[in-house]
Amino acid sequence: MSQPELVAEATNPSFLALHPAGRFLYAVQEGNGDSVSAYSVGPDGALTLLNSQPAEGSAPCHVTVDPFARNVLVANYGSGTATCFPIANDGSLAPASWKFQNSGTGPDAGRQEGPHMHAIVPDNRSRFVYACDLGTDEVLVFKFDTQAGTLESASPRSTKILPGGGPRHFALHPSGRFAFANHEMG
Repeated sequence: MSQPELVAEATNPSFLALHPAGRFLYAVQEGNGDSVSAYSVGPDGALTLLNSQPAEGSAPCHVTVDPFARNVLVANYGSGTATCFPIANDGSLAPASWKFQNSGTGPDAGRQEGPHMHAIVPDNRSRFVYACDLGTDEVLVFKFDTQAGTLESASPRSTKILPGGGPRHFALHPSGRFAFANHEMG
């Protein structure tokens, strides 16, 4: 491992996702101008900013690239929203093609006064997307159209989990048979 060095400046980058081909990196940035940015990754690891798009929500905290590398998905903690951004051929991001606003509360009035999307994860075939909402104690399920960059609520729409638990991160077993969520609060 080499000595760390600054390869790009960003305002409070809260999460990173690497494109499956390794040629692009995506970062969500919290604070003034909540956004998602696309970078090209050079052969030496240098990053070049391609573009940025508004996150379409506040406090973006998680970003991922779908397995077919067609879209970037973002969870916005502060606003309780999730968004989808199509990836152009050059790795840059088009404006948001889909936005979802969750609603509801949880039993902890101090931390669960409203929805707080905390993670968004597609399955390995990009048929479904799962989103953890810390504020409503649920994992939401969406059907995913990667060509159009749109999602729609699946049936059932969500799974309620431990009241007051605050689901934060989500992982799927490669078989698709098992799902795992950790709780930040309980």
